[in-house]
Amino acid sequence: MSFTEDCDRFGNQLARLIDAGIPVKEAAAAIGLPRQRCYAILRAIDRPAVDPVARPAPPTVR
Repeated sequence: MSFTEDCDRFGNQLARLIDAGIPVKEAAAAIGLPRQRCYAILRAIDRPAVDPVARPAPPTVR
């Protein structure tokens, strides 16, 4: 299956799992794809999986 087909077939399902708080490693196992492929799909559909701790804090307004 091509990468584009993977994005079309698994993109929404993968995004829903990530939004539900499932780690990418577990989501990848649930849909049967390698973890790195899932990260690539999430980037391609403009839904990068970023650890909330790693996200920069929003600037404070003074």
